[in-house]
Amino acid sequence: HNPPFDIPVRFRSWTLDTSFRGSGSLGIVKKFNNHDDDSSIVIKKFTDPFGNKQRANMVKRDLNLLRTIKHAHIVHLIEEYKVPNGEEFDIYHITKYCGEPINKKIEQGSYSMRKVKQWTRELLQALMHLHSNGVVFRNLHPGIDDLHPGIDPGICIDDNLNLTLTGFGRARSIKYETANMTARVGKEPYMPIELFIDWEGPYDERVDMWSVAAVLCELITGQQMFGGDEVKNSLKRQLEYCGPVSEGVLRQMSAKDTSNLEQAMTRKAYERKDFIDILREKMLPDREVVHADIVLNEDSLRAFLDHMLVFDPLNRMSAEGALAHPFLRELRSWELPYSGDDDMHELKRSILEEIAASRCEIREEDYDSIR
Repeated sequence: HNPPFDIPVRFRSWTLDTSFRGSGSLGIVKKFNNHDDDSSIVIKKFTDPFGNKQRANMVKRDLNLLRTIKHAHIVHLIEEYKVPNGEEFDIYHITKYCGEPINKKIEQGSYSMRKVKQWTRELLQALMHLHSNGVVFRNLHPGIDDLHPGIDPGICIDDNLNLTLTGFGRARSIKYETANMTARVGKEPYMPIELFIDWEGPYDERVDMWSVAAVLCELITGQQMFGGDEVKNSLKRQLEYCGPVSEGVLRQMSAKDTSNLEQAMTRKAYERKDFIDILREKMLPDREVVHADIVLNEDSLRAFLDHMLVFDPLNRMSAEGALAHPFLRELRSWELPYSGDDDMHELKRSILEEIAASRCEIREEDYDSIR
């Protein structure tokens, strides 16, 4: 017997997309399509929202942040509603469909380095908006996989190749919830060291910046930078690539974690690796991003990662600083070299890209001809 899944009457004419496999850390997700205008929505039913205090707090946080945080690259809330169920309520929310998790794009590899930079900028713009409003995301990752089947998709890419950040159940208010900043939050290959261990005192929005860099590396190479099916494997990879943990960071750990890390570091002398070399080694074949793209961006990319993938969060760039970094600086169209040699096919493609970039698609039936 399947539990009921109630949708508002005004969406009853929309078609359930049975090909969409949706689930999250907080509930069941279904996608509905409107064939009149090709729009889609996602309805989430929160499972057992009042099962315990922790879960109820996560539901409250998810609903509140979606309702109050507005940004072009953050999922858009359409409606929240409740349906009586015995003495309690079933809780739902409706959001705009944001596309596939970005890890699907990573698997396909059919995007350019220019698109990698665009998605990284859009992700940082969303995070900068959250951070400026006192919110740390804490659960940044490229999407669902076999090892983590029951989590929110995280970062999504729509049909126009625009990025949207989704899933706010793990987010926290930096100002008001520092006492609840628990460790072991998120997916291990994207977690900074302060989320792996018992951190003495609160952490802040800079946990998200490590995760941005880990996602960026995966976009470039096609595979995880700090991959591992266990926490200890991901942390070991961090030590191998990022070098020893400084005394200042060790002082912020619990005695047990400090002892374990010191033992790990004494068994092997870790030195920081050149991330350009690591990216070259990890680069998968048959992708649009190629070794030449790394060479072309070598200096700025190395500097960008060296300011993000550092154990001491105080030394990590902010979202604002990352957006201003030379690696992500976007050349305006009038700054790009123009030879005038483009054929008509290429010119037509460029014009259509400009229109798509405006994010305002008008169908033929949506306008009247004036003669």
